[in-house]
Parts: sequence; C-alpha cells; structure tokens
Amino acid sequence: MDFSHGILLFVIGCTVTFIGFFMAFLVINYNKKKELQRLKELEERKKFPDHYFGDDTVWQLKKIELLLQ
Repeated sequence: MDFSHGILLFVIGCTVTFIGFFMAFLVINYNKKKELQRLKELEERKKFPDHYFGDDTVWQLKKIELLLQ
C-alpha cells in the first residue's frame, strides 16, 4: 500500500464515521424530543385532569340553555 491509498482510506473512513455519528445524533435527538413531548403531556394532565380546552365553554353554554328552558 502506498501513500495515496492510505490517504484515500483515511478520507473514506472519516466520511463514513462522520455520516454514522450524524445519523446516530439525528435518531437520538428525535427520540429525546418525543420523550420530552410525552413528559410535557403528562405534566399538563396532572395540572388539569380530564380537562380539554374548550370543554368548559361548551358545558357553560349547555347549562345556560337548560336554565333558559
């Protein structure tokens, strides 16, 4: 093996290593964001159990309709 083959193997090896680490970074980052979103939803459920945005206004409108009848 001469010097040019060594340089070529070095470049190929560095490129493959960089691409592999970048792909691992993307996968880990995706899973981390997904986990943080799940934890945020759990925290929101602890603050407002069985509460969905807009439900209180619908319930109030039904209550007013019942009172007007």
